[in-house]
Amino acid sequence: MLAKKYAIAALVIAFLVLIGFTMKNPENMELSAAFSKSHANKWVAAAPIQLSGQDAATDKEPSVKPTTTPDSSEPSVKENESALTQDQSQDGDDPVPNAKNVKISAAETAKVVAHFEQLAHSDQKEPSWKRKADHLIVKGFGFLGTPYVFGAKSDQTDSFDCSSFLRYIFISQGVSLPRDSRQQSRLGTEVSIDQLREGDLVFFTTPKRKNKSGIERIGHVAVYLGNGLMLHTFRPGIGVTISELNGSWKERFVQAKRVL
Repeated sequence: MLAKKYAIAALVIAFLVLIGFTMKNPENMELSAAFSKSHANKWVAAAPIQLSGQDAATDKEPSVKPTTTPDSSEPSVKENESALTQDQSQDGDDPVPNAKNVKISAAETAKVVAHFEQLAHSDQKEPSWKRKADHLIVKGFGFLGTPYVFGAKSDQTDSFDCSSFLRYIFISQGVSLPRDSRQQSRLGTEVSIDQLREGDLVFFTTPKRKNKSGIERIGHVAVYLGNGLMLHTFRPGIGVTISELNGSWKERFVQAKRVL
């Protein structure tokens, strides 16, 4: 009984001592609470690291590659491409903006390409102009699908606009064309649309230029392939292609020039 009383008295004394220490050093309690709170938050927020393979076996800290969160204020790749396409269409002034079927099928394209490659490698004697036309056209076929970019530089081949494309393929046959289609229209001998032959330059107007006069009406150029076909580039998303010289294009036709 006496021992029980002593035990109770000891507990009371210890409690009073603890209260007295806390009253003298309150910052210890605050610091302890703050430390416990901050570390608890840190470890709760941190994602557990899963060890696997060699890291787990050697108990090494795994190498974690930092991940970056895309900035929502920056446009996506698709948005950039869309904006670029809109700018190109506006600057390039599509000659036939409402025409959907502006290129021949893949099967027809393959036939045309095969035909000209055979001609270019043939030993058959042909006039000089015909030989040059065959070879520059085959060279142009090597860029089918190359993107259209309005204002493309003359020395680049990863993209073209209509006049830079023709300038590039014609120079391969020793014919130096000016950089833009209006200046190109000043060269050669004019021919009517029903007298066209391979290698002739065909010039068209565009919606923005249709009411202008003289060469200022011209906003597009293509090279004639024969059989009612032409090789050119004029629209983003299609690039260098073969088109039929059909009604839509004939409505935009301005003139044709023979430079070979």
